[in-house]
Amino acid sequence: PPAPSKVSLRLESMLDGGFGFRDTQQLLPAIAESARRAFTVMTPYMDDVGSSVVLNLFQRAQVPDRCLILRTNKEGAPPSGLATVREALSGLGVAIVNFRLDRPDAPGNETFHAKVVLADDAAAYVGSSNMNQWSFKYSLELGLYVRGKAAARIASLLRAVRDVSGPMY
Repeated sequence: PPAPSKVSLRLESMLDGGFGFRDTQQLLPAIAESARRAFTVMTPYMDDVGSSVVLNLFQRAQVPDRCLILRTNKEGAPPSGLATVREALSGLGVAIVNFRLDRPDAPGNETFHAKVVLADDAAAYVGSSNMNQWSFKYSLELGLYVRGKAAARIASLLRAVRDVSGPMY
């Protein structure tokens, strides 16, 4: 959770020197600004707080290829926060896709729970932080910041997800 937090205070007393933790709200904009060709955000949940974060990330990512991967709920409705930023995202040229696929031969849907912020095939956040108020203001979230080959593998995965996803509307 954002400082001051009992967990962060406890960690500081336990760990010596730099322990490599970065606040998600600082890391995500840095990833967006590092993009040179493509920028992708994948999140299953996005409320009004998260939608302003997502819009800010896409505004910072001055690249030609921008994609937001979301999923509709079981009733087919998009995440609640999309309505507040949909027009602005469209104005930035952000492709908004839905990764909730029918499975005609099996029960349920093919979908995702992963949260990813990806710049090109070079840098990525992969973790638990949804784009919502609870993740940014209250919950202890844990994610990894990866670069190089690990980020390139994540980029391949997100390209496959994007290829099979449908339009959000």
